[in-house]
Amino acid sequence: ALVREAKGLVPQIESAAVKKGLGQRSTVSLTLQESAALIKDAATRAVKRCAEIPVLKMESPFTLEVTMTHEVFADIGCRIPSLERVSPVTLRCREKDYLKLFKTFLTLNAVVESVK
Repeated sequence: ALVREAKGLVPQIESAAVKKGLGQRSTVSLTLQESAALIKDAATRAVKRCAEIPVLKMESPFTLEVTMTHEVFADIGCRIPSLERVSPVTLRCREKDYLKLFKTFLTLNAVVESVK
């Protein structure tokens, strides 16, 4: 899914799909050796083609919307000041600064993981 999304944003991008999601907590993954070889090949192609691959430029503000698996996680996550609750299980953050948005995501993830 991530490779498909990335190619939708930058069609020329090189990629290496090393796992396929089957559900929220289930994937089929290549072996470590297969993954390493696939990633190395994609990286080599990307370096050779870097002049052909445009840089993705995104306009601010940036929006992160996360749907939690349980309401209790949204209950906890909405205590983070930059997050707003938009449904019983969905939290949203809007930031002009992408790094702040990413740090908010990391904080939310750490908080939820600590209570699982």
